[in-house]
Amino acid sequence: MARSILWVLWLGLGCNSAGDTGLILDTADPSSTAPATWPPYANVPDWRSEDPCYATGGAWADISGDGRPDWVTACGNDMQQGPLRVYEVDGEGQLPSVASWSSKNIAYHGHLVTGDVDHDGWADIVVSVFLGNQRFESPGTVHLYRNLGGVLEMEPSWESPETFFSFSLALGDVDNDGDLDLGVATGESYYNEPTPDRLFENAGGTFSNDAAWESADEAHSFDTAFVDVDLDGWLDLAFARDGAPHSVYFNDGGVLDSHAGWTSPGTDAGGNTLDFGDMNNDGWPDLLISDNGQHGGRASSSVYCGPSLDRCWENADFEEGYPSAAAFTDPDGDGDLDIALGGWWETVRLYNNDGETVETTPSFVSDETSVAESITFHDIDGDAEVEISFEGEGPLLALPPGCRVISTEPDNAIVGDRYLSASNAETLSGRCLWSSAPDLALTDWSNSDGDTIYLHLEGE
Repeated sequence: MARSILWVLWLGLGCNSAGDTGLILDTADPSSTAPATWPPYANVPDWRSEDPCYATGGAWADISGDGRPDWVTACGNDMQQGPLRVYEVDGEGQLPSVASWSSKNIAYHGHLVTGDVDHDGWADIVVSVFLGNQRFESPGTVHLYRNLGGVLEMEPSWESPETFFSFSLALGDVDNDGDLDLGVATGESYYNEPTPDRLFENAGGTFSNDAAWESADEAHSFDTAFVDVDLDGWLDLAFARDGAPHSVYFNDGGVLDSHAGWTSPGTDAGGNTLDFGDMNNDGWPDLLISDNGQHGGRASSSVYCGPSLDRCWENADFEEGYPSAAAFTDPDGDGDLDIALGGWWETVRLYNNDGETVETTPSFVSDETSVAESITFHDIDGDAEVEISFEGEGPLLALPPGCRVISTEPDNAIVGDRYLSASNAETLSGRCLWSSAPDLALTDWSNSDGDTIYLHLEGE
């Protein structure tokens, strides 16, 4: 891939709220990036975990501080209490099939997020606990596991005193004060009534015991993300909801509106997973949401394109079934965001974006099926990684897709999910690693199958 192409494509994808940042590919050897490859993966996985687990959450984070992100998973879901696990990548970019760390605490874990909550330079873990000890008869909570210099706590050091059913959560700097706040999607739609979603503010490296914000709307929400939908420099909070419209709560100068400022059309939403990115390269964030359909609603996935968030894409191959995991990604390294989807007892599917249109039937379909709960991407051995520089106006800056930050200016800037923030900073800059050949990792709810990874073909 030519260096000039990367410059042009990233100029828009990494823009801040004012849209005036510059992003520079900064490597002396452009040939080190893999050529565009499609399909990017073999039809069967290359790696499988050996630890039994009703897996839900999955994320990549450098837990040990050696510069190589490790694979972090959460077990439990609604089936059987399980631990958090870390699979530490070795110096050769190999991932063990047996976890190198497991939490002492077990729970009905939902999804997890990673980030430096206490601002000590180490990646912490925050995880939803979907159900309490009595399963559907008792609500769960949220747990924070601190990273103590490269070693995670065996038990959580903070949990929300208030209990609620929570399947997913997100970290983001909602008030631009340079620390990570916690958004929580709440609700359990099989047996329990809708509840308000919540925000917990970061106070001195931990979270407030009482929610700083609750939505006026009560719903069954199953995923959430902080994203600056209207490009005003403040992170809004989006939710994928089951049995109610998907929603965005806009941020007015650091305070979230109590009522949703955008809701999806129709009444048949069955939201399971939410992701965001600029699919059509117009500078505005787009929302990707999978609708599961298990309660009789939609059984498909849709993209809602900014700024109006009208539905602009829908896959055409889920007439029946249960769509679940969904993610924007660029596995062919061409600068256009493609779409990855999984489902319950379904294949993994990739929909190619050629820069003009995104196919509605997948051109990559795995041979194996899984009960996919999360799909994430990372170049495990780093063979195709290159460094890029980024710069833009503060105090909030959107990062290029797939950008793994390695340095920032100012150095106390905090990295959230695809955003950088620092209190009172007029300019933000830094360097990150980006790969044209990310590997695909999938967490699998089916206890006997194990989580799987599809390694990138890297031009073969």
